[in-house]
Amino acid sequence: MYQYDESNFINEMIGLAYVEIFITIMCCFLMYYLCRVKRNRLGVVVFFTIIKIYIWNIVSQIIIFYSKGDVDKVRLWVAMANIILGMSLIAIYKVCSEAKISELFAATMLEDAICLPFFVVPYLGLKKIMMNGSIYFYNSPSPFKSVLFIVIITVYYVILLFLLRKFFKFFSKYFKFKRKITTVTVFTLYTLILISTFVSYYNSEAYVKGNLIVLFVIIMIIGFTIPYIASVYVRKRDAKQELEKKDELLEEKEQISEANKDSNVMTEEDRKFRHDIDKHMNIIKEMVDEGASEEKVKEYAASIKETYK
Repeated sequence: MYQYDESNFINEMIGLAYVEIFITIMCCFLMYYLCRVKRNRLGVVVFFTIIKIYIWNIVSQIIIFYSKGDVDKVRLWVAMANIILGMSLIAIYKVCSEAKISELFAATMLEDAICLPFFVVPYLGLKKIMMNGSIYFYNSPSPFKSVLFIVIITVYYVILLFLLRKFFKFFSKYFKFKRKITTVTVFTLYTLILISTFVSYYNSEAYVKGNLIVLFVIIMIIGFTIPYIASVYVRKRDAKQELEKKDELLEEKEQISEANKDSNVMTEEDRKFRHDIDKHMNIIKEMVDEGASEEKVKEYAASIKETYK
């Protein structure tokens, strides 16, 4: 979970928003290269990634900060909402990409594995070293340090995104599950994602009770159902498209067959026509050789013309 100085909340949220920009770009790179997002669906993927990774992560922290009463309850509900949104995002990725659902779960786990050590920890570490743990984007007691901090972390993130993009592009040829993944394996990957998401938002023991377990199981079932429905939809869509392609190929084959038949008929007619013409020319030659009058030759030529009108 992102840790921040609550006494400097607004500046911290601006900092979080800044970090989330680069995390969102990284997620888009990851999904585009590893999960083979279709080019015509890339805009949809980017839009919903921004909503889930960028907007929701900031909004959830604001909700927790300004919650009244039992903060642990708020953390719990935010964690549950995050699970549903996360699974909904995977469902959208499934519809917009060529990846299997197991590959999407694996990509999501890789995304989580990259975010903390490569994005969050360097930001927090540099903030601790340069700013004594509190970042300032306005009303800074040390403007030079704040600007220098932003420049350094920005350069780091730009270089990191460049290297990650290269890595994802290279790794994409190997990131394919050739063997059929069982439902149990998919459910295991899914459970690990849920536990990781849950722990990242909810780190208190106050609600580890029977009711929480029941609620968590319900959320698991709902969350698993969302990408499953997406998978069923994609299978039916692909089957329909395959059937349409087969129909188009069959229709095209029939058209080619008809064209070949017409071509064969025309070829036979041309052959017969050339044979008849050769025959008539031989007859005319014989008439001339035998000394037939010009009138008779013209008369025979006229009769040929009448025949082929």
